[in-house]
Amino acid sequence: MRPLNTLIAAASVELRVRVREALEASLHAEVPKIAASGRLALQMLEHGSIDVIVTESNLPDMTDHELLDELDVRGFKT
Repeated sequence: MRPLNTLIAAASVELRVRVREALEASLHAEVPKIAASGRLALQMLEHGSIDVIVTESNLPDMTDHELLDELDVRGFKT
């Protein structure tokens, strides 16, 4: 089975690093994209294949609910 392409969306650099390390250590995930905001995460989704998004609940520009709503609007499964 191939590793899941994962996008991490988190404001904290430390959180992004720790989550990436944990996911890649599992050997079940690769993290080709990391975003510091919800809007940046949405832009990254349009350029490349992402299987999973890991996000913190309060990004600097939107809440997790707003991000999920926008993903629904764009046709992504949530």
